[in-house]
Amino acid sequence: MNKIAKELIRIARELTATGEMSRFDIQPGGEHYGWAREIEDAAKEIQQLTGQKARFRQMRPFDVYQGPYAYLNIGKLWSSEGGDYALELGSGFIVDSELRKKNTIVGSPDDIADVLNEKYAHNASDGSERVAFGEVPVVQADPRMARLSTMTLSEIASLIYDDHRTQGRQVNYAAKPYLEAMTTLQHIDDNYFQDTGSSVVAYLLGNLTSWKGDVARAVKKELNRRLR
Repeated sequence: MNKIAKELIRIARELTATGEMSRFDIQPGGEHYGWAREIEDAAKEIQQLTGQKARFRQMRPFDVYQGPYAYLNIGKLWSSEGGDYALELGSGFIVDSELRKKNTIVGSPDDIADVLNEKYAHNASDGSERVAFGEVPVVQADPRMARLSTMTLSEIASLIYDDHRTQGRQVNYAAKPYLEAMTTLQHIDDNYFQDTGSSVVAYLLGNLTSWKGDVARAVKKELNRRLR
C-alpha cells in the first residue's frame, strides 16, 4: 500500500471518528448520496412551487448527525423529523408564520412554499426598506473586520469560528488543533507550550485552504502579514 493510500485511509478514519461528512459522501456512490438526493429533490420542488424565487444552488455536506443540506439563495434546507424539512432562512429574511420556529420554517415542501409565497420580505441593512423575496439579501459586514489589523490572535480565532458557522461549514479537522491553540494567544510572539505563535499560525493557514470568502481572504492576508 503506497503512502497516498495510507493517508486517505487515515483521513477517512478520522472523518468517521469525528462525525464529519465530506463532499464525496454526498456524490453518486457516496455513503450519504441517497440522503442528499432526497433533500435536493425537495429543494427543487420548493423552487418550482415558488416560481423560481427560492432557487436551489448546490448540495453541501455538514456532518453525519444533522446530515447534508441544500443551499438556496434564501437559506439552507435540511431534513427534519417525520419526513418534514426545515428551511433555515438567511440573515435579514422575515417571514411570519405559525410554521416558523425562530429563523426556520418546518414542514413539507408544499407547506414551506406556501409560507414563502404568502408573505416574503427581508429588511435592508438599515431596516427602513423592504426588498422582494428572491433578490440577493443585504448582508452587513462583520464590524470586527474594520479593526482586523489590531485584533489579537484569539479574537481572530473567534472570527474564523464565527465565519465558518455563518457559512454552515465545520472547521477542517486538521486545522482545529491550531485554531484552538490560537484562541489562547494574543500576539504572534506568544508561545503555546513548546510551540511558537508563528508556527501555530503558519500551520493553521496551511490547513485552512478550503475556507473561502471575503472574510477568509482578509483574515489570511492579515495573518500572513504578521508572519513576515
